[in-house]
Amino acid sequence: MNYKEIISSISNKDLNPVYFLMGDEPYYIDKLSDEFSKNLLTAEEQEFNQVTLYGKDITTEQIISEAKQFPFDFMLDLALKENLETMFTATIMNSDEDAVGKLMCDENAIISLSDAGAHLTFLCDAGFGLHVLGHWERDKGIMPLEKAVYKLTLEPAKLFGIKDRGFIDKGAWADLLLFDPKTVNRGPSHRLHDLPSGASRLTTPSIGVHGVWVNGRKVADEGGLIPKAPLSGQVIREYDSF
Repeated sequence: MNYKEIISSISNKDLNPVYFLMGDEPYYIDKLSDEFSKNLLTAEEQEFNQVTLYGKDITTEQIISEAKQFPFDFMLDLALKENLETMFTATIMNSDEDAVGKLMCDENAIISLSDAGAHLTFLCDAGFGLHVLGHWERDKGIMPLEKAVYKLTLEPAKLFGIKDRGFIDKGAWADLLLFDPKTVNRGPSHRLHDLPSGASRLTTPSIGVHGVWVNGRKVADEGGLIPKAPLSGQVIREYDSF
């Protein structure tokens, strides 16, 4: 539903038990809250019969409690009210951040990604390296920046025998990432419909990245992939022995 449709539903008293209002501009959210109060509730009712919750400050449990439904019933009702366009996410592994942080710092552990590439509709872990630099190194402080960069570059290159990669030196391949340590991170996941037959996939934008070079050729800048950038990658056919 858009803003005008919600206003119409308020006027016609055709209401849903819960409304989720999203967007960067708070003006419409505040206006709708005023409309709910003015048209539906008496002054006495406004004290106990209207609840406005703000997404950054609320938990799923609080929303379900206010809706006064069982959790699964609430999920189904919400999906139906949003024409089955609701996207639910779940943390099914690595939910204990203290334990994950210890694993990441263990000298016998390597930082890598998941099989998200096989599940484009449900997962997108393409930004895992940016997440390491932003969330784990800067925000959580589990390791110095230099070590985080090492664990994302030279360490896996050495482990998998990828020759002349993972470091900057004369004669090595120039695979480079230019980023701002104060802002680098991955952005929120969102859905694109650009697969064959309009099928959807998840993607996550970069934050604080100013350039990407593959084999010495720039392929991305602050805005993302550069249109008509050279295809500079190559299939790796030779590995160093362990």
